[in-house]
Amino acid sequence: MRPQLRDDVRFVECPDGAYVHSDYGACTLRGRQAYAWLSRLAPVLTGRHTLAELTADLPGDRRAMVEGLVGRLAEQRFVVDARQARAHGLSEVELRAYAEEIAFIGYALDSPESRFEWRP
Repeated sequence: MRPQLRDDVRFVECPDGAYVHSDYGACTLRGRQAYAWLSRLAPVLTGRHTLAELTADLPGDRRAMVEGLVGRLAEQRFVVDARQARAHGLSEVELRAYAEEIAFIGYALDSPESRFEWRP
């Protein structure tokens, strides 16, 4: 799995842990350190690294905790698996220029860059 946090996901600290919200729904991740872990993980949940790569240097108990947290986020559709993305031919300039349109497609479908790409 290449975990990617959806662009519409927001989270805040709450007395029980972390309250996570997106257009798909909301949930509370319970635990004293849930917000701290989510705050540290969110910036690297880009889909560029596998879960194994993200947890490779962690001790066993922390690796299991991160895997569980990412799994819970995936169950709630806050995280998607970016490895399923199909290849595309968009340039960096095109990706920046059409970022909002691509994000809109990506909200409902996989491989938004490939789906956005014009084909003659």
